[in-house]
Amino acid sequence: MLNATEYQVFFKGYSLVDAAIRSRDSFSFLLKQDEPEGGMPDEAKTGQRVRLINFFTQAEPNDRIDCGQYLGFLRAKLAVSTQPKLQAVLVDSSGEVAVLGGGDDDMEQTIVEDPDGPRRSIITAVATLFGHVYAVGLWRSVAKRLGPNQWESLCTQAILPKPGTGKGVEFGTHWGFQAIDGFAPDDLYATGGHGEVWHYDGQVWKQCPLPTNLVLYNVCCAGDGQVYIGAQSGSILRGREDHWEVIHQGSMTLPFKDMVWYQDRVWCTSDYGLWQIVDGQLIEADVPLAVRACAGNLAVGDGVMLLAGIYGATVYDGQQWQALIDFFALAKTAP
Repeated sequence: MLNATEYQVFFKGYSLVDAAIRSRDSFSFLLKQDEPEGGMPDEAKTGQRVRLINFFTQAEPNDRIDCGQYLGFLRAKLAVSTQPKLQAVLVDSSGEVAVLGGGDDDMEQTIVEDPDGPRRSIITAVATLFGHVYAVGLWRSVAKRLGPNQWESLCTQAILPKPGTGKGVEFGTHWGFQAIDGFAPDDLYATGGHGEVWHYDGQVWKQCPLPTNLVLYNVCCAGDGQVYIGAQSGSILRGREDHWEVIHQGSMTLPFKDMVWYQDRVWCTSDYGLWQIVDGQLIEADVPLAVRACAGNLAVGDGVMLLAGIYGATVYDGQQWQALIDFFALAKTAP
């Protein structure tokens, strides 16, 4: 577990906003600097100070943390690549990129904004798929990181049309993507906007007809062969390509932040809790209170599942939960 010295040096004054798995014994965390009372000064509002942490649980106490620090990253997102090498990849909404690990602690070239890719507008999410980092965003942006400073566009006009414009088209209705997942590189699903789901077959994208125009936030290509989509208010859709159904009509204040497949079910989380989808039913996860306190972000990799949020982080190996960070207890020890 993170100790008091590590907390004081690397975490104090910052909030955990995203998390990813490097291996079952090493994890990456994205931290955002806390705002002082009265808000940020005007000169700081153009960007946020963030930290990218790699935490190696089995290393010696003085060598367990690598830390990169960056200024100007707005609405940054975190993923971990294993191809071409293992490293944490940080991407912000404007396409700025930083990497940490694999011998690197670098800023990379910005993902270029261009009507034909690799990005068309603001980046909203990143994901680790088949060892590579994928980024999606508004205006139906989709890009795949092949290596340092190299992003492949999956959103050229020939394979993924830009959203419609003109009379009768409201902003947000076709605003683009909030999430991406897949069963294979040639079997991807991207979701976002009001009921927008697109399927990629390795050559072109095809829009999937949905029985709703709810705002979509998450997508999980699950081990049962189905695609699960998290919508506004915690509603859930299930299906594939041309066949979809609403399996849960939500009434929550927040949508789910993450949805993942682990073992034999889908897990869902927001800052308010942790849920599972079992036999098509959404149920609250039966986990200890200390685990539930870590709700906020979910990640799966190397046979384990990571749950991390503003109060801490814990990892599940399918049998038991192991605490990694307890911010509440650590804050009491800090001067």
